[in-house]
Amino acid sequence: MKKYFLLYSLFTIVFLSSCQKNWLEKKPNTSLFIPTTLEDCQILLDNNSRLNNREPGIGEIGADNYFKLYADWQTAQEPERNMYIWAPDIYGSQPSPEWRNEYEKIYYANAVLETLEKITPSAATADQYNAVKGSALFFRAAGHYHLVSLFAKQYQEGSAATDLGIPIKTSADINEVLVRPSVKVVYDQILADLTEAKQLLPVNVVAKTRPSKVAAEGLLADVYLTMGNYDLALDNANAAIGKYNQLLNYNTLSTASNTPFTRFNAEVIYHCVQISFGIIVLGNAYVDTTLFRSYQANDLRRDLFYRNRTIGYSFKGSYNQSGSSFFSGIATDELYLIRAECQARKNNLTGAIDDLNTLLRTRWRTGTYVNLTVGTQTQAQVLNLVLLERRKELAFRGRRWNDLRRLNRESSTAFVIKRFLNNQEYTLAPNDNRYVYPIPQEEISRSGIAQNPR
Repeated sequence: MKKYFLLYSLFTIVFLSSCQKNWLEKKPNTSLFIPTTLEDCQILLDNNSRLNNREPGIGEIGADNYFKLYADWQTAQEPERNMYIWAPDIYGSQPSPEWRNEYEKIYYANAVLETLEKITPSAATADQYNAVKGSALFFRAAGHYHLVSLFAKQYQEGSAATDLGIPIKTSADINEVLVRPSVKVVYDQILADLTEAKQLLPVNVVAKTRPSKVAAEGLLADVYLTMGNYDLALDNANAAIGKYNQLLNYNTLSTASNTPFTRFNAEVIYHCVQISFGIIVLGNAYVDTTLFRSYQANDLRRDLFYRNRTIGYSFKGSYNQSGSSFFSGIATDELYLIRAECQARKNNLTGAIDDLNTLLRTRWRTGTYVNLTVGTQTQAQVLNLVLLERRKELAFRGRRWNDLRRLNRESSTAFVIKRFLNNQEYTLAPNDNRYVYPIPQEEISRSGIAQNPR
């Protein structure tokens, strides 16, 4: 263990020093630690501080779950202020931690996958080999998915083959020519990696920071939902729930606590958290009033998710048990909501309502919840009900930005976001080019990759 700790520390120091460089142009000098065994590979993938604790947070900053007062907005860092008002230039000359961190994650995954190509597992190590390979594929897919969800246009069947995506990295080779393939090609790679990972990963893992088969199915369900492929999103949500369906009873939690949810609780399938940004995690980031008012009096989420402040409410309901870094992993509640949405879109209204009842019974005060029924509701009404519960349940989990992007595809669910600062109104219309974050100029200058027009 001491040997691995020292080697790991040396690797991390070199790795971190290289993070200041362009992540598509240079790779770390790994001569101090070249992984050669399955144990080495697992050590790299267990680096939680690099792979689990820095998921993108800029989508949450741009979304509509909160608002800032002008005086508080002025004290935020410049890139964060720009993100809040969807400015044309966000980063200026500064690098993007999202871009850098996700390509670092992809580099880790590729380093492991290239090492595994040189290892022939024995019968005794076959399961370990498969788990390590499946984990690396999962991390690589997650990295590409986060990047394409921020720095490329929303997946649309009619234009995905021509819209610019983000560079795909399937090798740790620094001499690999950098190109931006289409959004479709990027999604094809993500799906290929996750589909293979699903076959290799175990159902149960020793730590929730490690990917599992259920996590791969959950992420596949999310990706297919983003693409609008509701059949395959439903298939994967069904598969995941069939293996793991635990839901927390919110009646067992303390509404008086500022951290009511424990980390790695029973509902968590795969644990990761977003980058901590001051503009959204400080006490002066107030929950959107429309969102807060959507919770009814006996809905425990209102008191478990939010803390009363002087002029409004701030978010406290992270499954990371922290008020400064928000959970963005995969949990059972989201799987039920994905399944409910897919069933509503496929006109299985009874199935959609049943999933909502299963979830909401665990969220309301004991004895107060009245089961929803389809009754005379139309498909559009049931879908809107599901989407409302999705927003209420997954607030501040890093999902809202991607939801806004995908829901903009249909006029019935498109939404205009508005900000008000110092008597000035800022708006973000559906399908606005600013739903695509600009690739940092530093990355464009170093690598020569193309920028999408905004």
